[in-house]
Amino acid sequence: MTPPIVHVAMATYNGQPWIGRQVATVLDQDGVEVRLVISDDGSTDGTRDWTRALAQRDPRVVVLPERDGEAGVAANFLHALTHLDVRPGEYAAFCDQDDLWQPHKLIEQIHFMDEAGAHAVSSNVTAFTVGADGEVSRTLIRKDQPQVEWDFLFEAPGAGSTYVFDYEAWKILVDYLDAWGAEGVAVHDWFVYAVLRGAGMSWVIDPRPHVAYRQHERNVAGAHKGLQATVNRWQLLRSGHYRGQFLLMTEVANRAAHAAGRDEGFLRGLTEWKAWLSDTSWRGRVAVARNARGMRRRPIEQVKLAASCLLGVW
Repeated sequence: MTPPIVHVAMATYNGQPWIGRQVATVLDQDGVEVRLVISDDGSTDGTRDWTRALAQRDPRVVVLPERDGEAGVAANFLHALTHLDVRPGEYAAFCDQDDLWQPHKLIEQIHFMDEAGAHAVSSNVTAFTVGADGEVSRTLIRKDQPQVEWDFLFEAPGAGSTYVFDYEAWKILVDYLDAWGAEGVAVHDWFVYAVLRGAGMSWVIDPRPHVAYRQHERNVAGAHKGLQATVNRWQLLRSGHYRGQFLLMTEVANRAAHAAGRDEGFLRGLTEWKAWLSDTSWRGRVAVARNARGMRRRPIEQVKLAASCLLGVW
C-alpha cells in the first residue's frame, strides 16, 4: 500500500539547541511520507538559517517567508497550518521544535484515529528533563481521561505536538481561519479543539505516549506540573485571563457549529454557557458550578474549577 502523506506544521523561535534532533525524528518517521512546513517567528540564534539550509538539501522541507503581524506561538502555528497543501486522503499534524517523536508516532496515531472513525487524534506524552549532570528524568502526562460534553470550552486534549488531523478536519480549520481569523487566541491547541468539536468532528485521545515532551527553561508552555505551574495557573485564573479564553472558545465553537449546521440542542447549550460565563453575579457562578461535570475530563479538575468559580476567584 502507498504510505499515507502527512503534512507537518512546525513553528520555530530560537530553537537551535534542539531543532536538529527533533526534525530528524520527524523526517525519519516509519510508514508515512512526511512533508514538513516550517514557520519561523523571528529567531535570532541561527534557527531560521538552519531551516533554510535544510530546505535546500531536502525537498520534503519548506520554510515559509516571514509572516506579518505580532510574534506569538499560537499565531505562528496557525500560520503554518494554513500553508499546508493537504489533499483528500492525506493528513496534517503539528510539531514543536524541541521534542522527540517516537519512530511510529504518525502511523500509529493515524491507525488509532481511523479505527475509531475519528477525524482528529491527540495523545499522552512523556515529559522529560535533562539535568546538568546529564541525568534524564521522565514523567507520564496523561490526557486520555474520558471526554465530556463541553470540555473543549475549558481545556485542550493534550499537547499540540501530538495532534494529527484528517483532510476534512484540516479543511474546517483552514476555512474557519479564513473566515474569522484567530484574534485573541492564546493557545493554538485549545483553539483547534474548540473549532473541531464545535463543528461536530469526532476526536480521540490515544493513551500511548508517542512524544517525548522536552522540558527546559525556555518552554512557552510546559507540562504544568509543580508548585510554580500551580501558582501561574492561579494567577491567570484570578486575572480573568481564563474566563476570557473560556468565553472566546465558546464563541469559536459557536461559529464553527453554525457553519457546520449543528442541531438546535447543541447551539442552545453553547448559548447557555456563554450566558453563564458572562454573568459574574452569584447566579452565574452557581450555574457554572452546577454544570461542572461537563467542563473538564478529570473529576478533580471539575471540582476545583467549580469551587474557584463559586468563591468568586474568576
